[in-house]
Amino acid sequence: TRQIAWGLVNLNLDAGDFFVERLSAEHPGQVLHGNAWVPLQERQETILVKGGAAVPLVVRSTPHGPLVDHLQPDQQQALSFRWVYAVAEDANDINGFYDLNRARDWTGFRAALSQFGAGAQTATYADAQGHIGMQVSGRIPLRAGRPDGLGYRAGWTGRDEWQGFLPFARNPSVFDPPAGLIAVANDPPPRSPELYLSAYYEPEDRIVRIREMLGRKERFSLEELGRMQSDVVFVTGRALAPQVLAAFAADPPREPALRAALEALRGWDGAMTVDSTGAAVFAVFYKHLFPEIFADELGDKVVAALRSRNNQSAVMLHAVLNGGLERWFDRQDTPQVEDRAAIFRAALGKAATELTRRLGEDPAQWRWGRLHQILFRHPLGRVRVLAPLFNEGPFPLPGH
Repeated sequence: TRQIAWGLVNLNLDAGDFFVERLSAEHPGQVLHGNAWVPLQERQETILVKGGAAVPLVVRSTPHGPLVDHLQPDQQQALSFRWVYAVAEDANDINGFYDLNRARDWTGFRAALSQFGAGAQTATYADAQGHIGMQVSGRIPLRAGRPDGLGYRAGWTGRDEWQGFLPFARNPSVFDPPAGLIAVANDPPPRSPELYLSAYYEPEDRIVRIREMLGRKERFSLEELGRMQSDVVFVTGRALAPQVLAAFAADPPREPALRAALEALRGWDGAMTVDSTGAAVFAVFYKHLFPEIFADELGDKVVAALRSRNNQSAVMLHAVLNGGLERWFDRQDTPQVEDRAAIFRAALGKAATELTRRLGEDPAQWRWGRLHQILFRHPLGRVRVLAPLFNEGPFPLPGH
């Protein structure tokens, strides 16, 4: 608006818990809660299906929330799910957005955000007077017993219950910090150590790079800020490339493709540009690195599932690569004890093989833009004969 500007980044709040429930075998329809048997609540829902018959659904709920164990294959325990959105009855996210668009200052901005329930966001603020701020929105559960939300909770003892929500005034907040800048990228906000928000945040690459660029000086032109928006330096790639080179220092490879892959990483600055061979080599190496570390313990099925869940696999990789969890490098299916260098050598070997197979034996053709592409699909382009008329691309795409 004319007075303020704001932006939202997902807080990744742990906003739900599974409760293990004890259902009565003698008295069907009852659940043990606080050492007393109470009736399950039932309601009828009708799911309308386009082009088909409506599907009736009976929702059975405990005092914690609906029973959901039937939705999970091979689940043997009765599980209910407690979720902020269903519990925070006083919240009004829609009205919060309405007021947010009409706020004129920091006070009005925070008042609007105080109405958010499920909308757990790290909201950034700037105004025409030169003030900046950050405010966490959303209802933050207070958990009895184990303070985090990383495991199943007992539904019958009363010791694992939610105890309401953190008062909004205690939600993490920053206004005009001495550093003169605020940066957020789905990373943990400044908070007291005992306040549990989440066990999952996005990888640190973006926030590290943002702070790196903003820390270069105090004032920036619009053009400089625009270049920041389109920056494609992959911080993890820039940091790991020298480690990959070091893994081969004692025993340089003889295979031409592997030698070419190493040479591409030598001097690479981490920029994922479309014409970069180093970017192509590192990206394919990075893809193979996760299963090389985790597949022997977790199995191919679990590894594939983790890699499909946004950046969960990258968070796990960072945890191991940052030190303290070196035992994951040792493969369980071999008699020898592998270390970081051995895993790096194996992953780069598979990357060189894949690049040769997909892009040819000439390393000059190993360009990131040949692997990383975008196709703009029109709805009518889903029909094969119409695809050339309605779809655009594929186009080489920078970044990772």
